[in-house]
Amino acid sequence: MNTILQVEHSVTELSWDFDLVKLKIEAAFGQKLQIEAKQSAGAAIECRIYAEDPLRNFAPSPGIIDTVKFSSDHKVRVDSYLRDGLEIPLFYDPMIAKLTVWGKNRNAARLKMIEVLTNSCLSGIPNNLAFHDYILRSFDFGAGKIHTNYLNANWEQLSIELGNERKRFLLLSAAVARMRLGWHSNHSDLGFRILDQEDDNGLEALKCALIIDSGGHHLIITDNDLDLRVELVILDSQEQGMLILHRSKPYFVSMEQNEKRFKCNIGPWNFDFEIYEIGSLPASSLGNAAKISDNVVISPINGKIIRVLGSLGQVVEEGQVLIILEAMKMENEIRAPISGEIELLVEEIGLSVEKGQILLRLKP
Repeated sequence: MNTILQVEHSVTELSWDFDLVKLKIEAAFGQKLQIEAKQSAGAAIECRIYAEDPLRNFAPSPGIIDTVKFSSDHKVRVDSYLRDGLEIPLFYDPMIAKLTVWGKNRNAARLKMIEVLTNSCLSGIPNNLAFHDYILRSFDFGAGKIHTNYLNANWEQLSIELGNERKRFLLLSAAVARMRLGWHSNHSDLGFRILDQEDDNGLEALKCALIIDSGGHHLIITDNDLDLRVELVILDSQEQGMLILHRSKPYFVSMEQNEKRFKCNIGPWNFDFEIYEIGSLPASSLGNAAKISDNVVISPINGKIIRVLGSLGQVVEEGQVLIILEAMKMENEIRAPISGEIELLVEEIGLSVEKGQILLRLKP
């Protein structure tokens, strides 16, 4: 018998109206359990909030929480220890919060959870808030076609669709940011560029153009490289952000601005980017992308080196595992990007490394 309280106990409690923690304490004291015979009512859905990046194959993302705000709806159960400025260490499990809702039926619970996620914000570290929102809105989830192997079976297509969804909301945020900078239709031929802080390849930043109609409120922002086109209507402008209409749905784009750098929140999505006119991109914004070549490997995450499987001067093959990083109880393999001789290698076991730190260099 497994006597451990399961992570999903909140679903049971909301569906059956039991306090399982109270019952376990009473049982530990030898008290007779007072459980009335009853049937479960309605449906409950729980979303585990993880410090992981779904678009990087769910890589752990320890770091410092910038802002956290979960829905204040009293019908939502929030289990979390998060607060603004809290550091999420790399030593523990990546689950940092749970959101649980109840509805009269499965679809009512699904719609309620979508509402909760839309009105929640978690910024500072990559997380899976928006991933939950995307899955819950999908046709397959609504039709009950989800199963335990669903992500493995469909991840190639899902990851593409989720990436495009992120770019769509990034473009919406960029349109609002451009308006904040006071750039209007006269600049649309010139275009502008976004430097996405979560994009490792800064040189591949988004290129966009903006058009404003005669009313001055209808915006069309396009990404020629990715063939994305986003339309929105500015409904209201406030000090904290802008209320927009997109695909017949209202969204509030909240933002913090520091010159040309913006931190934006729209629904469950969060973005941190800089915005420049084409031709005015500063060299300082290129970061590691201008310095790292194909034979140099940088750490994709914050983590700790637990094994080193190579040595200086060793000749290795492309794809060979050379370093193993641990973060949030997960091991991450660092492989040789090409075949060659190791001429630089971080070999200290137990060393904590930061995302972007150089780990090894190969001589072809």
